[in-house]
Amino acid sequence: MAAGDGRLPVTDAEASANGGRWVGRPIRRVEDARHLTGSASFVDDIRRPGLLSIAVVRSPHGAARIIGIDTAAALETPGVRHVITADDLGHLEPLVPRLDRPEFVAVEMPLLAGDRIRHSGEPIALVVAETPHGAEDGAERVAVEYDPGPAVTSIDGALAGGAPTVHDEGNVLLDVDFHDDPGLDAALPDRRKEVNLLDRVCPNLVCNLPQESFSGFRHQLPDPRAVISRSVYRRRMCMKSCALVTTPNA
Repeated sequence: MAAGDGRLPVTDAEASANGGRWVGRPIRRVEDARHLTGSASFVDDIRRPGLLSIAVVRSPHGAARIIGIDTAAALETPGVRHVITADDLGHLEPLVPRLDRPEFVAVEMPLLAGDRIRHSGEPIALVVAETPHGAEDGAERVAVEYDPGPAVTSIDGALAGGAPTVHDEGNVLLDVDFHDDPGLDAALPDRRKEVNLLDRVCPNLVCNLPQESFSGFRHQLPDPRAVISRSVYRRRMCMKSCALVTTPNA
């Protein structure tokens, strides 16, 4: 019989099997039944009264000026409640990355692009609707007028003279020597090794795809001292546990 958290209990015989080692030992799967029978629970399966969904409108350009945003058609989409743009977030501070080095140039990262696009996929608007499909339909109807500009797509291009700047502060946010200690060679005379460093790094386009990320569902009860939260895996990710937890607020 499975334990309350869905895991099989470990008996003394199992614990001593294979010399007490887990590496190399076949582990019995316990999650297949609920996935194959459709009884597993995912974030999209959770529905509460008043629960809304959000879709993000993103820029297809790497660099552009935003001439205007027309949300009228999106607001007429069935189920759409709101369309949020940068004008609606005027009181919110932008994100500012931090690095504890005096040479680091901190730049502002707006929550939603207002008048300028700095990278492809930058969020421009949020469409809030009664269903995920309604939010996506509304996002497709947000009309954004762009004035595309030249974008930098490489390190050489960003450092070239006259290159377009991603931020007003420039394209170089950190320029430091990570090691400049003449005494190091003398301290380790017998352990020196030649290391060939690449003078150019060309990363591929990266799309993060977490495999076991958690999402939280929080429901406020009428009693302001308590909430119910459900900790589950994201949509299309397997859920190993689903617990109802009541937490008092301090």
